[in-house]
Amino acid sequence: MSERQALLALVPGVKDVHLDKAMRRELALPSPEPVEPLDGGLVRKRPGRLQTRPTIGLWEDDSADMAYGRELLAAAGPTLPVRLGADKIWEQGHSGKGIKMGVFDTGIRGNHSHLRNIKERTNWTLEPTLEDGLGHGSFVAGVIAGIDPECPGLAPDIDMHFFRVFTNDQVSYTSWFLDAFNYAIASSMDIVNLSIGGPDHLDAPFVEKVAEVTSAGIIMISAIGNDGPFYGTLNNPADQADVIGVGGIDFSDRIAPFSSRGLTSWDFPRGVGHFKPDVVAYGKDVRGSHMREGCRSLSGTSVASPVVAGALESAPRASVHPEALDLADCPYMWPYCGQPLYAEAMPTLVNLTILNGAGLVGRLEGSPVYVPTDEPGRALDVQFEASEVLWPWSGYLALYIRVRPDDALLEATAHGEVRLTVVSAPGPGEKEDRRSDIVVPLTVPIIPTPPRKKRILWDQYHSIAYPPAYIPRDDLTTRQDILDWHGDHPYNNFHGMLDHLRERGYYLEILGSPLTCFNASQYGALLIVDSEEEFYKEEIQKLRQDVDLSGLGLIVFADWYDLETMKGVRFYDDNTRSWWEAATGGANVPALNDLLQPFGIGLGGPVLEGTMELPGGESVALQSGTAVMAAPQGAWLYTATTPGVKGKGPGVATAALALLRSGMGTVSVFGDSNCLDSSHQKAACWGLLDGLLAFAGGEPEGLSHADGALGQAHGSLAGLPARNPDYDFKLVSRVLTEPLRCYPNGAAGLPGALPIPGPRPGPEPRKGDGGSETLDSRLRDVAAQANASAEAGEGEASKHYVRQHPSLLPAISTGYSNAALGLAVAGVALLMALILARRRSAKGAVLPPKTRSLGGISGARRRSVTNVAS
Repeated sequence: MSERQALLALVPGVKDVHLDKAMRRELALPSPEPVEPLDGGLVRKRPGRLQTRPTIGLWEDDSADMAYGRELLAAAGPTLPVRLGADKIWEQGHSGKGIKMGVFDTGIRGNHSHLRNIKERTNWTLEPTLEDGLGHGSFVAGVIAGIDPECPGLAPDIDMHFFRVFTNDQVSYTSWFLDAFNYAIASSMDIVNLSIGGPDHLDAPFVEKVAEVTSAGIIMISAIGNDGPFYGTLNNPADQADVIGVGGIDFSDRIAPFSSRGLTSWDFPRGVGHFKPDVVAYGKDVRGSHMREGCRSLSGTSVASPVVAGALESAPRASVHPEALDLADCPYMWPYCGQPLYAEAMPTLVNLTILNGAGLVGRLEGSPVYVPTDEPGRALDVQFEASEVLWPWSGYLALYIRVRPDDALLEATAHGEVRLTVVSAPGPGEKEDRRSDIVVPLTVPIIPTPPRKKRILWDQYHSIAYPPAYIPRDDLTTRQDILDWHGDHPYNNFHGMLDHLRERGYYLEILGSPLTCFNASQYGALLIVDSEEEFYKEEIQKLRQDVDLSGLGLIVFADWYDLETMKGVRFYDDNTRSWWEAATGGANVPALNDLLQPFGIGLGGPVLEGTMELPGGESVALQSGTAVMAAPQGAWLYTATTPGVKGKGPGVATAALALLRSGMGTVSVFGDSNCLDSSHQKAACWGLLDGLLAFAGGEPEGLSHADGALGQAHGSLAGLPARNPDYDFKLVSRVLTEPLRCYPNGAAGLPGALPIPGPRPGPEPRKGDGGSETLDSRLRDVAAQANASAEAGEGEASKHYVRQHPSLLPAISTGYSNAALGLAVAGVALLMALILARRRSAKGAVLPPKTRSLGGISGARRRSVTNVAS
């Protein structure tokens, strides 16, 4: 038994894992080989990893990519420690001495002259070496602790422990990380730095081990990824709540183009994810160590990750992030700041991250309360959903914000406060529970409810992304991404569409519940874009009524679906030693056909690539679409000239767009969503979208003309594409496995959704007004009943009781101190010194493994929503 194995055996609860049958993680350096078809297929996955973009780019100084902001990094300019003020921290005697830093990377040369304290090197790969053959680990180590005056690091006296978890060909297994994490726990690391990334946030062994590491009091810092400027590209583990996710900026303090951004996709079933990265640090043109000798300039979020540091709390306590919610603050609160709230809208969901610095495990005492602080603030109805247990070190607090129905004409800015109390177990030597009273100021702009034709509803419920299923990319011509993993959300890869709609005066609301959970009479159009989920039969029946009887405009953007092509995107994954089969095509066309069949419209045929001409001269590209195979008499059809898949075959005119007036409403169906998707669109199709919305709004001019309607039906609903008989769709479908129900973000008053908000609460009674009972005594009664219910296991009852007494919402406790966490872009040396100082000054109190974290809400794994630096 080796020394490491013996040490691991002595640590209770540490799992020693050696199986290689798991997801591989990646450094994701630029691929030296293209992705080529396998056995005639359309994709081939390189061995050992799911490819995203590099988390560090080995871009040298003569790279054209470095022109952005390069003028600010002159050779004679200040070094990184000087820019960040680390030199002033050194003068105070804090240079990282005594802090144990674990670097999970490609290794290091044992006698590297740039490092003062190489305490240990371990190899967890199959290669029999501890050396760095790529330069990635050496560069990261230099940024952290380099002593060369040409490229000094931030914490020169820190104790460096190197965990070699990547081979020289950039391959790593999850199982290697699991073993290395176990050793990091056993050897009592203070901080670990991971410059890795991947889209697999449901890699359960890895995610659970990360929680185990942070639960042990180890701070984990990880690069957010280099998949920018696209949204929805956050890499794991940096997207986890218990990990500090680091994005990159340049030396002009602008977000670096390569830095990943957007919402996580943990909680899209609720309709809104949470924002990352947590912090940004210099990640462009940073000077660090070469793997042999000398210095070099590199860029990437791997470069930013070791540059991160945090600010210090005055005492162990809980706080939230962000510490204030101003939904009018642009660009910080984008996308919220781009659309005021109004009555009768879907709830606006905002998730706060609770940061519990007072203990590893905590809980909320009773239910949070919303307290209006001005008259417009009384127009708001705020409901809550929160983590039952705050672990590790964090949890989520979701706010469902609505405007009361009797304020449909109000135009004002509402102010209020969210108040909550976090309770944790006593620290060492303490007898009383640790209590943290928190106040979050809330500012919400309110406008009169817009007219129906300006209100659009986005269907998020029927979107499925990777993970958990292998959903292939929507654009088959894009080779670098084999997965559809950007989230398919207006706040992520459809953010360009969202901005365009708002510029045109539209208001977009998000539905995270089935189509039975909205009132069609309130919306001009329903957008169903790139849907992969099945539909309940009740949804199909209701939607027909919504169109014909309520005058709804249904707009569908589909994507390719072809069984032979789906076989072509099948690939062998040597990590799991299994074939990965596509759950569906770019969109679930058979399910869409079920939805459209009552209107006589059907989709199908081979993958379409071509161009469609619209009235007015706009050309719309079909990148990987599907054809309109059937349309009824009276519909309008537009054709695209397409040569077929990958340019093969003669050019033919194929129906790609169908418009239909049905009863009091309209139906519009286009065969490709890529022109709305900011990640891979060749050209935006805003003119097409505007035309479809005008058609839905009943405007006479535009895409439909009486003389162009079909005199007879086009095609047939017989022979439309079938579902894949070789894939069990129940593995990924909620529709096929869960009963039909609404969720809190559905229309108010429906079963499962939030209740309809009541009228504004009256003014708070003053002492002596309205009888001898004072407000304070009434508050104490409410508090006593709510706490008694909670202690009796009636948490939901206590929440309901508080909601039924809106006039009693002022916080029961006063004297809030709210010493909230703050994050600064400073040096790792500062972080190391402050962490150690905190631990010593707290006299043994357990401290949080991070300064900020974010998370999501998805089934058993619930997290929270904050914002991104943009």
